[in-house]
Amino acid sequence: MRTLAATSALAALTGLLGLLGARPIGANQEQAEAGRLVLETLAGKLETQSPQALGSLRFAADGVAFLRYEGARSAGQPPEAQVALLDGQRWTGAVVGGAGDELRWKSSLGPQLALSIDQIASLEFRDRLGALDRAALVPAPEGDRLYWLHGEAVERIDGTLEAFSDQGVLLDGVLGRRTFPWAEVGALFVAALESPAAPKPPAGTPLLLDLADGSRLRAGFQTATADGLQLSYPGLERLQVPYEALLEAALDDGSFRYLSALAPARAQEGSLFGDEFGLGWPHRVDRSVVGTELLVGGRAFARGLGVHAPSRLEWKFDALQARAQGAGAASRPAAAVHELCGWVGIDDSVRTTTARGCVKFQVFVDGALRWDSGLVRGGEKALALPRIDLRGAKELALVVDVAEDSFVADRANWLRLILVGGP
Repeated sequence: MRTLAATSALAALTGLLGLLGARPIGANQEQAEAGRLVLETLAGKLETQSPQALGSLRFAADGVAFLRYEGARSAGQPPEAQVALLDGQRWTGAVVGGAGDELRWKSSLGPQLALSIDQIASLEFRDRLGALDRAALVPAPEGDRLYWLHGEAVERIDGTLEAFSDQGVLLDGVLGRRTFPWAEVGALFVAALESPAAPKPPAGTPLLLDLADGSRLRAGFQTATADGLQLSYPGLERLQVPYEALLEAALDDGSFRYLSALAPARAQEGSLFGDEFGLGWPHRVDRSVVGTELLVGGRAFARGLGVHAPSRLEWKFDALQARAQGAGAASRPAAAVHELCGWVGIDDSVRTTTARGCVKFQVFVDGALRWDSGLVRGGEKALALPRIDLRGAKELALVVDVAEDSFVADRANWLRLILVGGP
């Protein structure tokens, strides 16, 4: 049984010759054809290989910082739910059952996990909720919160989560102490009772993985085969990730940071009427501004920021340097930031709207314009930023402005923005 004694804030992814047995990484390499793997260095040099020809991958020892799969993916069975953990990881899959403080979870990759109530930040059954309901999901200001599917309504129940069971969730709340059946749970937010302990690093080369089903994992790389990555993961004897399930695996050694993982110091959001009284579009982390997967030109991106023009997001580098967080690793120091790279584009969600959107992306460093995209229109492929020098910078600002008279469907995405560390 669990009681809420105190509540803290809710903790709301050179040397390739031996690896490839082929030519070294080339800076002007074209994007991989369908069903191939893309290997990338921190300097942005690319090489492509088929899974069968990958060979003996060693990541850092071979100069590889990122590995991603590009190609067709099997449809598979739609996942039932997603559980988010306090350390930023998340698993897509289905609830198997529970007992007391333990939730039994079957991941979409196959393995079954035993998750402690003290590890869990939230649980969401996305297929049971409409888009507007999902957009309204927020944790309680204090304590736990369950979204109850009651007839045609979604009712918010605040209280204290006491236990999991095979039947459902035992919650002591405004309706009294009762078990809500799993079939009637739309979402669940669990308040952290204390700061989570730093997780024990898994054996092997540390990786941060973003999967096509929305999972985000921190695991230890063991080896690569023709079928996928063999990994170590706490509580599992072995974890295998097929290549077609992989969006990207990143070397989690502190040599870079995802900008989307760092909250901006200031955000000026788009507004329907251009003033503070109109309908606003707050920026979203790792989602489009309308809450969908980041998708531009048919390519999915696991990381990025979704905004609606006009928009301005600012970061202060003194604050960034103080955060020793490399690629999501809480226990590894991050090198000083010296470069920004990434992609931009209008989200593919505009393909279903009458207007397709047209915007202009700009990057400012210490108030000076460093890059202007020119006109970017909906339906176009993602546009790569040049590598922007940030050495000695104090402030970074990402601006998206309307480029034509109408700002309808100006759903802009900053994609896979990476702060590369340096000496």
